[in-house]
Amino acid sequence: MRSEQAWHYIIWLTAKIKSMGILNHDYLMRKGHALMNANSILLYFMLSSISLMIEKAYGEVKDDSIIAVASIFPPFQYLDKGNLKGISIDVIEAVSQETGLVIEYRVIPWKRAYKYTLSKPNTFIMAISRIPEREPFFKWVGPLYNTQIKLYRLASRDDILIEDLSDAKQFRIGTVRGYASESYLLSRDFKLNVQIFSDATTEYNVKKLLMGRIDLLVSTDLTLSYLVKIENIDVNLITDAFKLGDPIKDYFGFNLQYCGHFLAESRRLYQR
Repeated sequence: MRSEQAWHYIIWLTAKIKSMGILNHDYLMRKGHALMNANSILLYFMLSSISLMIEKAYGEVKDDSIIAVASIFPPFQYLDKGNLKGISIDVIEAVSQETGLVIEYRVIPWKRAYKYTLSKPNTFIMAISRIPEREPFFKWVGPLYNTQIKLYRLASRDDILIEDLSDAKQFRIGTVRGYASESYLLSRDFKLNVQIFSDATTEYNVKKLLMGRIDLLVSTDLTLSYLVKIENIDVNLITDAFKLGDPIKDYFGFNLQYCGHFLAESRRLYQR
């Protein structure tokens, strides 16, 4: 079993046995051990750390607390002189005013943000793409917006012609670690460190594209337009090369254990 599948299994199992009133580290690890084979010692230690973290998280939950976890994804969420701003933040603050709850924001890289939200019952993640493999693991609020993911190249690279996705396999592609777009490429036999080169943010990938360290980057028109503006990059230097699938809807993704007032109010406002 892949480590990501194991993570989802542990989260599901923890919620299940907690509801039965038998949340116990030893029991959890016995179930986790069944997932392993002789070559998966590393997975064992990962499961052990995860289970301990989950137990601690359940002990810290407060009915009146909610943590919004964000990775940098302009213009939806970004830092401006140290302050978190963006479209997602505007929506959250509107709900906060309705509920009277004070939201605690935490900005961490996407992959960590994803795992953090799965393990903390009083948490939700901002701007997460709602794709089938994620469906069972969150309570969804939205959609916030639609995004069309594309491959982009330097306008000067006339040698990059992509008529079918398989044509992109001959190029180095910059992705953001853990994004749905990266998963999309991996599911279509693109390989890490062969065609796919992950980084923490799209901003880093834009710089790598301009330096010639990658041939293509994955982004959206809105995000790319924002980044070239704040970085004072000539917008004509980068052009789109290929659409990756159909548009994806982005949502707020709440931990399955959270059932507080903020979730209910968020859904009510979206139903207006």
